[in-house]
Amino acid sequence: MASNEDNTYSISANDATELKKLVSFLELSSGTTTIFAIAPESGPQHPVVEEIKLLLSDGYHTFNEPQNFFYSDNSLYNFLYSLDETGLHNSPTKRKLIMAFGIDQLPTSRLKQEMKQLNLGRDSLFGRELVIIFWLNKEEFLEEFRNRAPDFWDWRGKLVKF
Repeated sequence: MASNEDNTYSISANDATELKKLVSFLELSSGTTTIFAIAPESGPQHPVVEEIKLLLSDGYHTFNEPQNFFYSDNSLYNFLYSLDETGLHNSPTKRKLIMAFGIDQLPTSRLKQEMKQLNLGRDSLFGRELVIIFWLNKEEFLEEFRNRAPDFWDWRGKLVKF
């Protein structure tokens, strides 16, 4: 079985450069920051996702351990409220880091609901100390954010392509 160290070979030089830029951006950001990351077949075990988790977990960074969120399991707002209830988000010195997967794979009716919630609830999201990375499989899906959640889209922090 291959170890995590063996996975680094599949990250291209361009991906490594983009990851370093993203980490630098996150280090300089404050408050709530939203990132749109495009990586084909993205998921928690994707080499780029694994690498960013590794880069942000090295003690130097001011982030909690990343929390994976799957749109297939829940609504983002319900997930965040569950973190409130369990106290997992309460660290006075570190920001929460949420890796959101699967919004681009939702059926249209659920997608509309989630986009509306993001658009109308952006103030409550941006009142928190967290980073949300929306992992998308295709760049074309960004149009959904632009069209269905335009105000939320306007508050985006960064867009990265791997």
